[in-house]
Amino acid sequence: MSDWVKPSHNFVPEYQVSSVPFVTSSSGLGEVEAGKVTKVQFPGVTRWVQIRNLSATELRFGFSALGVDSKGAVSGSNPVDNLDFEPRVGAAYPKAMQANHKNYFTIEGSGSLGPLELKANEVYFTAHSSDCDFSLIAGITFIPNSNYFTLTGSLGLRGVG
Repeated sequence: MSDWVKPSHNFVPEYQVSSVPFVTSSSGLGEVEAGKVTKVQFPGVTRWVQIRNLSATELRFGFSALGVDSKGAVSGSNPVDNLDFEPRVGAAYPKAMQANHKNYFTIEGSGSLGPLELKANEVYFTAHSSDCDFSLIAGITFIPNSNYFTLTGSLGLRGVG
């Protein structure tokens, strides 16, 4: 059994079966502050995620701290399409490559998002204008975080920051 390989994010059987529930909510005291990024780390790779905004104001949700903070950028070689992008920061580069991308999804006040069938090992929140609270439920696979990569623009992943 020494040839047994631990499942990675491409291990299809983990996405064909029901997942283990993971639920968390903020404290109800405006835990997600405007201008401050809040991270939720999952105990394994997700199969799906659903989020509810418990506040009256907009809540930003994304897959990197820089993305939800409107500082996302693209660099490196994209593992999806293998297109290369040089690290780009500052006005000397095309506007599309600057580290000013807003890589987040806005959840309206008292709104919800999902369920979204996606793979992630962490998600990020920030409040748009005033402090917010959220509730999150996710289905977790038995794929350990160590067998998954961090979603970041530094890997060349466009749209995550």
